[in-house]
Order: sequence, then structure tokens, then C-alpha cells
Amino acid sequence: MLRHDYNRIDPKRRNVVDHRKKQFASPAYKEAEYPHRLNFYADAPTADITLEQFEQWAIDRLRILAELEACAFRNKSPQEVANHMKPLLDKYLPLESNSSHSPKLFAQRQKDHYSHFILRLAFARTEDLRRRFTRVETMLFRLRLNSDDQNERSAFISSLDLDWWEAVTDGEKREYASELAAMSRGWGKAVSTEDDTWFKVDWDRVPELVEQRKVFLKAGKAFVPGREQASMVVGEFVSRLERQLEVGGDSNRRGGGYSPFSCQKILTEHPPSAGEAHGCPYRHFNLENLTALVQSMGVNDRATLQGVKEDKENQKFHMACNRVFEHLHKQELKKAKDEGVFTSAQLETIVHPNEYFKRSYLLKNLEKGADVKMEG
Repeated sequence: MLRHDYNRIDPKRRNVVDHRKKQFASPAYKEAEYPHRLNFYADAPTADITLEQFEQWAIDRLRILAELEACAFRNKSPQEVANHMKPLLDKYLPLESNSSHSPKLFAQRQKDHYSHFILRLAFARTEDLRRRFTRVETMLFRLRLNSDDQNERSAFISSLDLDWWEAVTDGEKREYASELAAMSRGWGKAVSTEDDTWFKVDWDRVPELVEQRKVFLKAGKAFVPGREQASMVVGEFVSRLERQLEVGGDSNRRGGGYSPFSCQKILTEHPPSAGEAHGCPYRHFNLENLTALVQSMGVNDRATLQGVKEDKENQKFHMACNRVFEHLHKQELKKAKDEGVFTSAQLETIVHPNEYFKRSYLLKNLEKGADVKMEG
């Protein structure tokens, strides 16, 4: 009879065979410490948690991210988002500052750390989900960064050891004094080019500030005032998170098996340029061309056309799209509701082109009881 005795294995061999011992022996896998309220989520957590914690923490963070996404979809201002999210964050994902000396600091920061990585796993399946996760996590990080205590925020930024920005010298301040002063006048604020802190970074590190014309550009460098440092930190957060979410390297860039774009992605990313034919007509067409297109689809009702015009002017593009859809399928929708053919989920607002096609096809083929399987 063979005797299976684990203890008979040579200790050196056992260390090699048991990958967990080798993995967790490294200092990088010790119990995580959280000296700062903010987190770049550079290291994955490795300590044990219960299944109940795993599930509940993920659900709580998902609630926060879903609400942030809804705020973005409704075009809420940053202040409106902050006011709306504060009670929700206090309830589901609180993060107190070091100065509060709360006994719950470690537990709160551990939950934030673990829940981020749990949802990172859940959203890693497709490129579209990864982009969506990056977008809402960035919104959450920016919200927390803006609400952080000034001293604690400075300590956190110092801990990042960012080497891609450099302080503008006094000589450069004097050399470009007129340009920096002109930039500050454009904001309607007085900025002291001599006394204030300025940073010099590659312009593509701060695309938001370039878009908003809040920086002075010279030889590929952006001169950023110290008060805009938060934008650079947010940009670094996005850059690192995107690199960490990169899956498969070049194998994911072969052009096959891509995820169909959602309406949100079409509206916010990659607008069509000359010679291209993608995009959303409600977003990218001018009003004259959009009206002609809608009329060619069979929409001639004056109230519907006026509603589409108002929705476009208010940047409620999804509402304009759904308004046209409901007008074109008015009779079929009434029949589907009366006969209970569609569930409530099938009558919700359309937020994906695939769903637009699927629902339209099903409504046109109610008598046939057709079904459509959509990939992606």
C-alpha cells in the first residue's frame, strides 16, 4: 500500500511546489496599510475576507458607481454630483480623513481597497466594460480628491513620487510672464506669476486642461498653475488604471471579437471626422440634417419633431432617439403592452444600438413570436 505523507517531502522542494508560500513570503504581500485616505490601487489585496464581505462590499461599491454613471448621463454639474453623492457615500462607502482619528479608518479603507478589485474582476470581461469601469472609478476618485483635506491631499500626492512634472523656474516665469498673465486674465482671476507655484508637463498629460484652455502651451509643454495640480493627479490615476486593466497585450488588437459600442460610448468617445460614417445622428448631425433624416424615417408629426429639436438642444440625445422609436412603433408598443408580451425590462429606455434593433425587430414580428439573440 502506498502511503501519502506530505511531511516526507523535502522542505526545499515544498517551498517550490507550494506557490502560495513563495508568493506571500514577499513583503509586498503583507497585510495592507492605508496611510492615506486616497488610493491608486497599485497593489492587489491578499488578506482573507468572508464571502459575506466579498458580496456586500461589491454590491455597495456597485451602487455608488451606478449612481455616478447616472449623474454623468443626466449631465449634472460637479457640484450637483458632489451634493447628490455625499449621503450615498456616507452610507455605502465612507472614507474618513486621518484627522478624524476614527477607529473605523482601517475598516473603511480596507473595504474601499477590496471592493475596487472585486469589481475590477467583474468588469474585466470586455473592453467596453473595462472602459466603463475606468470612467466611473475616475469620477469617484476625482470626487474624493476634491473633497480631501488640503494637507492630507498634499501628503498623498507627495507619496506618489511622480517624476513627469517639474516646477517652473523663476527665470521661466519671468520669460513667459505676459503669456501667463494673459491666461489668468482669460479666467477673470488675478494670478501672480512670480509667487504662485507652476508646473511644466507634457501637454498630453493634461488633456482636460488643454481642452478648457486653462494652461499655457510652449514647445509641447503645458504650464499648469498649482491649483490645477488635481487634474494632473486624476490624469495619472486614469493612466495607471488603464495600464493595469490592459489584458492580453497585442492579442486584443487584432480587430476581431470587439464589443459593440454602447450609446454612452458613441456619444462620449471617438467622434466621427472627415471621411468617417460612424456616430450618433442625434449627437453628431446638425439640426437641419437630423430633421431631414427623421422625416425620411417617416416622422412628420410636428410635436415629435419639436421634441427631438428640444432634446438635441438640451443634449438629451438618448431621449430624442427613444422619442423617435416610440413614434415609429406606436401601434406595436400599445399592442405589446395590452397583451403583456414585453416585460418591464424590455420597455426601458434604449441605451444600446443592438437593443434598438432587437426591440424594433421583435415589435415588427409580434405575431411570429420571433426571438433574437444578441452578442455583446
